[in-house]
Amino acid sequence: MKGEKQRIVEMTDELASKIKVLRLTDVPIEKGGFQRRLDTKRVSNIAAGVKKQEHVVIPPIVLAENGNGYVLIDGQHRLEAWKRVKFPLYAQISKMTEDEITRNFVVINGTSRRVSLKHRLDIDTGITAMKIRSIATLFDIPKNYVYHMLCGVTRKELVQDAFVDPSALSVEDYEMVGRILREWSKDKRFHSESQVHGKPAVLRLITMMAKTKEKPEAFLRSLQGLNFQKNSPLGRMYGLTNNRTKEMNGYINQWLVDNIK
Repeated sequence: MKGEKQRIVEMTDELASKIKVLRLTDVPIEKGGFQRRLDTKRVSNIAAGVKKQEHVVIPPIVLAENGNGYVLIDGQHRLEAWKRVKFPLYAQISKMTEDEITRNFVVINGTSRRVSLKHRLDIDTGITAMKIRSIATLFDIPKNYVYHMLCGVTRKELVQDAFVDPSALSVEDYEMVGRILREWSKDKRFHSESQVHGKPAVLRLITMMAKTKEKPEAFLRSLQGLNFQKNSPLGRMYGLTNNRTKEMNGYINQWLVDNIK
């Protein structure tokens, strides 16, 4: 974790009173908010579990020392449970900048998949997320569209690599997604909720297929006659499993053979 030398201290009422929790329900992203909504049921479950087990071990919460106070990075439910039922709870504290605070939040929670993709793409200050947001803004599409298209270009998940190591994605990868979007987004159906264009598996598959073509733009134009509606043969095949992807891939290739001369 970035920051100066870490220290671990036991939680006290005095320390708890100095902790800021920057929830998006109270603080917008542009003003530094990043924490999710508090799940009161989860807090109750932790508190109840501690009551039942005298020797239960609770992992430390993670705090960033920033100015005269502390910002909670990880452990909001543990902290709230501690306020209800006092139990041994420790805090791992490091000095951090504002950017490091948000970055560490997404690294800790993103690795364990506790932060949704949408939430991560909204608040992550890393290079990969910023480039994804830039492309999404340029083409006026949801950020997750760009993410899934990059997965299609690279044929791999990005959560565990490119968010942490931006070099996992090349300039050519971003350029290919931009090239595909410039052509594909001209199809008015691309933005329709009645179509499957925006489904993760379709975004990945079409991007993967386009990348293999000598002329990706010509390939995308040839798909304008293909029915992408949710109740179409292709739409009914939709799924993220390998078998579903192979099925959709085979259907599209056969459709091209039958309809494109």
